[in-house]
Amino acid sequence: MFDQHERAHLYTLAGSQSSLPERECQLLRPAVHAMLEALMPLPACVVNARLDILAYNATYGRLVADLDTMAFEDRNSLWLMFTQPAWRAAVVDWDDAVPRLVAQYRAGMAAHVGEPVWKCLLKRLQDASPEFREMWDRHEVETPENRTKQVLNPHVGMLNLDFTHLYFGPRIGTRLTTYTPADEQTAARLRELAELTVRAAA
Repeated sequence: MFDQHERAHLYTLAGSQSSLPERECQLLRPAVHAMLEALMPLPACVVNARLDILAYNATYGRLVADLDTMAFEDRNSLWLMFTQPAWRAAVVDWDDAVPRLVAQYRAGMAAHVGEPVWKCLLKRLQDASPEFREMWDRHEVETPENRTKQVLNPHVGMLNLDFTHLYFGPRIGTRLTTYTPADEQTAARLRELAELTVRAAA
């Protein structure tokens, strides 16, 4: 694992900057942030083709662990899955969901193969996780699909969620992802989780 200084050095050597996800977040229009808040208590986030989490509402921020405590460059779906035990424990269908995510990253990288920030993330993941390296070496590609996933939340229990991708443009890239309850029990638990986040912020 790299500390923040080693990460900064790695990005510098690659001709990139570790603050790129933060800059992309700052470029999001206020209307996008308003939309995220309006979707409460449904978890929702904005991710780019690199799977960086650029913005999210309070429920998504506590869907697994507290995203607010993590550095911007670590708010990446792949990085969280392969390096954060809490995220791994929360993904019930790991053997299906995570290889799909790796395949999506490989597919997305085809259009960005020469870009340093993509190569930097790939190197970080390969250095940090033998399991990621094994999945990457399968050379599988896949585009994001609307699916159902199970998340084991540490506060409210099992959540069965239908997630939907809404793209900001015609090309596969930055998108709004919403998570809607697949059953009444999940709907009630999402409301409970939203209430917990409000109380925690008070």
